[in-house]
Amino acid sequence: MNILMVGPSFKAKGGIATVIANFRKYYRSNKIVYLETWQEKHRYFAGIRALFVIRKKIWQEKIDIVHFHVAQKGSFYRKALLSYLVPRYTHYIFHMHASQFDLFYEKVHDS
Repeated sequence: MNILMVGPSFKAKGGIATVIANFRKYYRSNKIVYLETWQEKHRYFAGIRALFVIRKKIWQEKIDIVHFHVAQKGSFYRKALLSYLVPRYTHYIFHMHASQFDLFYEKVHDS
C-alpha cells in the first residue's frame, strides 16, 4: 500500500512537523511519499506548488491513501482545497492535530 503524507516540511517548527519528521526517521519505506504544503522560508510557495503536483504524485507513485495532517486556520483550508484534487479512486485521511478545532469550527460557522 502506497501512502502520500501531506503536511508541513519536516524541517519546520511545530507539532505536525515533528510527527512527520518522526515518520521519516522511523518508517524508512519507499511506500511513504511526502508532499510539503508549508515551509518556514517559503510560506506560500509550498502550498501553491502542492496544488499543481498532488494529482501527478498520486498517479506517478500509485498512491492508495493520502494522509493529510491538519491543524486549524490556514492549514485546514490548504488541506481541504487539496482534498478536492484527490481522485475518487484514492482514499484519504484527515488527521486532525488541532486541540481547539471545535472552537475554530464554531467561529467559522457563526460568521
